[in-house]
Amino acid sequence: MEKAYDKTWRYGILKDLYGIGFKGNLPIFIQNFLKTRSFRVRVGNTLSDVFYQEEGVPQGSVLSVTLFIIKINEVIKQLPTGVSGSLFVDDLEIHCSGEDMGFLERKLQEAVNPSGAHLL
Repeated sequence: MEKAYDKTWRYGILKDLYGIGFKGNLPIFIQNFLKTRSFRVRVGNTLSDVFYQEEGVPQGSVLSVTLFIIKINEVIKQLPTGVSGSLFVDDLEIHCSGEDMGFLERKLQEAVNPSGAHLL
């Protein structure tokens, strides 16, 4: 997955946290952690303009890795019936088995079609 951390859906993270039972101050802390993130780039002594990160999780934070993993685990639940998958951080492997190769190819293609790109 290309730029997975940069494209992780922030609202989806908060929704997933609520869905697995996180309540109270922790989701509020995480919401504040994710919002209003900005950065600048330095080349030599020159600084760029300020850029705002509207989606994604900040890179380099242990909390970001955990939040990304919580969100990406939802991808497995979105796979079509008959297609299974395994995750290792941002690496996804999908598979299915059967005797009709054409059917298997269609099922795997259904799982990777761009229409599923909104999952994260």
